[in-house]
Amino acid sequence: MRISVLTICPQDFESFRSSVLVKRACERGFLDLEIIDIRDYAKGSFRHIDDSPYGGGAGMILRVQPVLGCLKAVRTEHSHTVLFAPMGEAYTQKKAHALAETDHLIL
Repeated sequence: MRISVLTICPQDFESFRSSVLVKRACERGFLDLEIIDIRDYAKGSFRHIDDSPYGGGAGMILRVQPVLGCLKAVRTEHSHTVLFAPMGEAYTQKKAHALAETDHLIL
């Protein structure tokens, strides 16, 4: 199984990648884990990935272009993409089994 994690903080996944179960699965060829930095797909010398919300207000939002560029570079016809959202579908054991059957999972 191949898992691609698209993130703006790739350094935060180093401890996960080096954990015993994940490391063993990668060494034995059961798992191909790649951590991809969305900033690599941002335009400009500063590689900005965020912007102020339309209409003002507090906080920042991700720009669409770097995320879609990263997704387009990684995605194949056999990929399954999971987007995380607070109001999204709950992650259950049944969902875990279904996702385990995919060849390439993009998170």
